[in-house]
Amino acid sequence: MVRARPAGVGPLAALRDHFLDGLRERDPITGLNDVPEILAHIRMVSETPALRARATRFQEGSERALAEALQDVAGVPALTARLAATQVVGVHWLLSMDNSGALAGGQSADERYPQAVADAEHAFTLLSEGLAGHM
Repeated sequence: MVRARPAGVGPLAALRDHFLDGLRERDPITGLNDVPEILAHIRMVSETPALRARATRFQEGSERALAEALQDVAGVPALTARLAATQVVGVHWLLSMDNSGALAGGQSADERYPQAVADAEHAFTLLSEGLAGHM
């Protein structure tokens, strides 16, 4: 999504738009999918130590891939790209876990959707503007 983003759209805006599209489409990676088989899969991963460890390795791989893409397309130094990628992937992970938790607690994906969008908008605002003035 970073490399294939539309002209004039910055990398962070493309990542935000992609996540919001995922919420709208109920992409399981956003945690906002209440299909019983998807919920069972998420529960199995979260409750199985080996699968949780694999999910962590997947997250680390995502950070590396995003950092490489950011360095390539944004022309930022490696450290900046790695810091940004770690923050973006961490935000995605946290939002997904919050959504999954809400669904596990009984909310439907449709009920959770407005809050999921608001949370994503807030998170990406913090990513783009920083924490100054919020803490």
